[in-house]
Formats: sequence, C-alpha cells, structure tokens
Amino acid sequence: MTACPAPWPRCIVLAGLLVAAACDGARADAAADTATARTPAATAANPLVDLGVGDSTEYDATVIASLAAGEYSYVELEPAASQGERRWAVTLGEQPPVGALVHARVAGTKHDFESRRLQRRFERLDFAALELL
Repeated sequence: MTACPAPWPRCIVLAGLLVAAACDGARADAAADTATARTPAATAANPLVDLGVGDSTEYDATVIASLAAGEYSYVELEPAASQGERRWAVTLGEQPPVGALVHARVAGTKHDFESRRLQRRFERLDFAALELL
C-alpha cells in the first residue's frame, strides 16, 4: 500500500480493482460466464454495470473492520469528521489493520452491492485504492 509515483500506475491499479470486484471471486464459474457474457442477462448481473462513476473522491479514514475475500478486502471506514459518514470500501491487496489511518481514492461507488463470496449485501460500496498513512 505505497503511493504510486505517477498517475498511470494508479489508473492501472484502479482498473484492476474494478475487474477483480466484477469477478467477486467466482473463478470457478469463469467458463460459464464467458459463454454468456454477451447476453443481456449476463450484462445486467455484472456488478460494475451502473457503477456510480463521477468525479473521483478522496478521503482520509480510520479502519473500523476488514473482511478478506480472495485477492481483495472489504474495509469498513470511518472518515474524518468533515469527510462524511462511515462506509465500506473494496480494494485489492492485504487487509489494512483495524485502527489504521488510510487515504482512500475512490474510482466509483455501487449501491445495494451483493457479495456472493461474503454472502453479504452492502448498502453502499466504494471501489477504492487505499494507502496507509
């Protein structure tokens, strides 16, 4: 979780995060998904469809909880007082420790996101790169 020296690596990391989140750990179903990827039903099931992407958001927060899910982590964050309410974010890589201060760079937000691997629904989920501060 180190800072990227140039904007291009950040874009690559965020693109990888979005792709990994779309998979949600369902590698065993990859062949079936590939066969149906072009159907309207498969497109509607893609968690990145309707991803709320707008101006990129950044905030500092304290890690409240962290859940491992394959190659990525779901992290509950408590932003600084002036930066909004408690929220969940998904990121690639190791889980940041509970109590750690992080800087989140959000690529997009999904509402009512269902994680099949965690068997859990998130009312709001930020797709973000996290950097330990």
